[in-house]
Amino acid sequence: MMKKFNKNVVLGMGLIMLLTSLSACSNSSSSSQKSSASESVTQLDKVANSTYKKAVKNLEDGDVKLAYQNLKKVKIKKTTPNKVRQLKSNVTSLYKAKVALENNNVTPAQKKLNTLASVSKPAALQKQIQVVKKEYKVVKLANIYYHETINYYHAEKYSDAKGSLDSLQALSSKYQAVAMLQKKTNKYTTLLNSKLKAESSSNATSATSSSSTSSANNSSYTNARNSKLVSSQYSKQTGSNISSATNSQVSAVASQLSDAEVISKFLAATGITQQEGDEYFTQYEGNNEYSIEIRNTSSNNSDISVMKGMYKFNTDTKVAQKQDAITGEYQQIN
Repeated sequence: MMKKFNKNVVLGMGLIMLLTSLSACSNSSSSSQKSSASESVTQLDKVANSTYKKAVKNLEDGDVKLAYQNLKKVKIKKTTPNKVRQLKSNVTSLYKAKVALENNNVTPAQKKLNTLASVSKPAALQKQIQVVKKEYKVVKLANIYYHETINYYHAEKYSDAKGSLDSLQALSSKYQAVAMLQKKTNKYTTLLNSKLKAESSSNATSATSSSSTSSANNSSYTNARNSKLVSSQYSKQTGSNISSATNSQVSAVASQLSDAEVISKFLAATGITQQEGDEYFTQYEGNNEYSIEIRNTSSNNSDISVMKGMYKFNTDTKVAQKQDAITGEYQQIN
């Protein structure tokens, strides 16, 4: 009886020791797994942070594509640092906007840029957003000028067509979409020069040859004499048509319609390129809004004034609109 009891005690103690040993092994294994998982997460975070730094450096170097490619490799996990998540998302939007612009897809680019409107950091990203926004402005302008050139030409508004063509050609060709549109309108240069030359010859035939003012002197007032704003202002002040005005009278009125500060703000807001020989006439319309007329004399004939555009510009909101020479309607350009 005693032997049987002792045997049971020994078996019981052995079982307890076995269970204790198994429990210890289990805890050790679990602890090891947790430690391994923790180390794995830490390693992923290190890789993500390292990639973040690389991407920021790419942006500092102006390479949005490389920043995008590097961040694309980051697999977003629950533990991924928030700054890495945000940078990946924002750079992806910026890169897609840039690609859209390169392919002349203005609307998709605008939508992507709109999602980045409130982004302010890191500074390198914010700087590149501004760079792409500038490209967006220029590409949008290029498309407006491109369609105007073709539409005005077919509507036989050759002066307006030449003005739009000159404006398109003045934009920076470093942008892929702009260069493409410039190339597509090259043929209109010869066509419009021919049309304007014919118009000039027709006007010269009907003009009197007894003018006491030299042609060279007249050319310096060509833009002012043909300006809609100057003509309207002269008529208001004198009750006469500007065609009967002397050069000094035209010059006096034109000087009243010039505001360098407004023009500076207008150019900054629109991205319009100011060409040599461009003349800007401004007229205040009230409520911080100005009418702005841009003219330039033809490169082939200084007696021909080319209309480069009639605009409305609000100095408060910085919104600019351009008039359609055919319909007379205005459309926002920025």
